[in-house]
Amino acid sequence: MALVVKIEDGDLRLAFWQLTEDVDVLVSSALFTDDDRKEYLLINHEKRKREFVASRAALRIGLENASPVLYEPNGKPYLTSSALSLSHCLPIAGALTHPLHAGFDIQIPDQKLHTIRHRFAHADELEAALKSSSELDYLTLLWSAKEAVFKVFGEQLTFASDILIRPFQINDSRLMADVLHAGRSYSIELTAFKVCGLWVVAVTHVTA
Repeated sequence: MALVVKIEDGDLRLAFWQLTEDVDVLVSSALFTDDDRKEYLLINHEKRKREFVASRAALRIGLENASPVLYEPNGKPYLTSSALSLSHCLPIAGALTHPLHAGFDIQIPDQKLHTIRHRFAHADELEAALKSSSELDYLTLLWSAKEAVFKVFGEQLTFASDILIRPFQINDSRLMADVLHAGRSYSIELTAFKVCGLWVVAVTHVTA
């Protein structure tokens, strides 16, 4: 087992876990809560089991947080004392906590994003992607940024029209998004970086 990296930036705490161990052994350890084990036993798909264990390891071991993971009716996870976001792209998974908002995404550049780009990207964003140094990396960052924003709000957002990412360069660490949700406008600041060759985008600030 391996804690890849742990980030603490103000109230934001983020940890990444690389899953190398037997998942059943990790779940049975004292590091996982009884509720974790009960939820794990309800999962039938092997890949989903590994994703669950890796993200829980990031939370329980990486962030040293033993709070119960609760779920809103739409499936969005949260903790009793803070917002929570989980993401995975095996063998890497992560957990992010913040007192007010939590949203991040891990993504590997995948050609399928080019195929579905019109479903999640606005025409202006697609034009910026074409002009970038790497269209695929740009699309990957777009998708991850929009996933991160969506996780903050949890529902009622159309990626292509309600979440607009301002133009950026591939090597930019700071991205900005303009979001329309439930009739209100928001300005979202995100940070982008790589972990083990995978793109990570996390929401760092939300302004209404």
